[in-house]
Amino acid sequence: MVSGGGLLVLRPAAVAQEDGKALLQRACTKCHALAATTRQRNDKERWSLIVDNMVSRGAELTDPEIETLIEYLTKNLGPRST
Repeated sequence: MVSGGGLLVLRPAAVAQEDGKALLQRACTKCHALAATTRQRNDKERWSLIVDNMVSRGAELTDPEIETLIEYLTKNLGPRST
């Protein structure tokens, strides 16, 4: 976030981060607890499969929201570095 003369401006990456978090909370908690998702550590390919599976089972996300959610999950819940 950048503050310019009392005006709060979100950088695109910060906006995507907040959007991803909001999407996760909105779409994923309708059917299961948030911990069911946040305890996982997956790469982008696996998150894509999981999100596609959830959409096929009724998760309500647009195509752009799907991409945002997958990017958020990959960045924040990707494989742990060793």
